[in-house]
Amino acid sequence: MELEQYLFCRDVGFGGLRPDAGLDGTFRGWWPHRNRAACELALMTGMRLQEWSTLLLPELGLTGGPKPVTADVDLAACAKYQRPRSAYVPLGAMALMDPYLLLERPRIVAKSQRALRRRSRELFVIQRLDADGARVRGGPGRVHGHSRDQGHGS
Repeated sequence: MELEQYLFCRDVGFGGLRPDAGLDGTFRGWWPHRNRAACELALMTGMRLQEWSTLLLPELGLTGGPKPVTADVDLAACAKYQRPRSAYVPLGAMALMDPYLLLERPRIVAKSQRALRRRSRELFVIQRLDADGARVRGGPGRVHGHSRDQGHGS
């Protein structure tokens, strides 16, 4: 695929734009900024679907402090055959995260929280994130209103 074809696919097919770069009012997809960021992340890093779709923001260095320009992500649990490997996330992929994080993610999270609260006993609930973003603390759901605390590396 040529670069021009990829950009057309990303921006028109996944991003809700018309070929002239205007907004396509007939676009039927959801969350076009997330879609564009996911395309860029997948193509520019070589990550597989199960790898990039399970990334946590701290793994990209997005912990609320200064935003990194690039990122190195260690993959293991989500990697094929759980073989440890790393992926470099370049400037272009990190830059496309901004519109998604600012415009769409808050609504996606709010919408998901309602459904996820009902299933909280089945899920790993993060209670605390260490300052460097390398470790999360939490555990399975809530028991009698209290959280169980377990340390887990990301």
